[in-house]
Amino acid sequence: MDREIYYLGLGLANLVTIFTPDAIVLGGSIMKSADLLLEGVRKIIRESCRLVPCDRTELTLASLGDDANLIGAARVWHHRFACEGGQCGG
Repeated sequence: MDREIYYLGLGLANLVTIFTPDAIVLGGSIMKSADLLLEGVRKIIRESCRLVPCDRTELTLASLGDDANLIGAARVWHHRFACEGGQCGG
């Protein structure tokens, strides 16, 4: 587990350093174990980000759960095909 926490934290620290996002949203089945992962990941991010203030980036879990991929695909389809001509409001 420690190895996965380290590499996930290091990868996210690289994203924070390059893009300085306001938030990073984590999802997927591995996030069902977030209580075991997140504090270690946050620690690695704090230790690895030296060039940017990493405290400004919120690390949170996806609120859509296991259906996030399906909802995202449906949203793309709806935007691309059902809203042709700009007639959709959302």
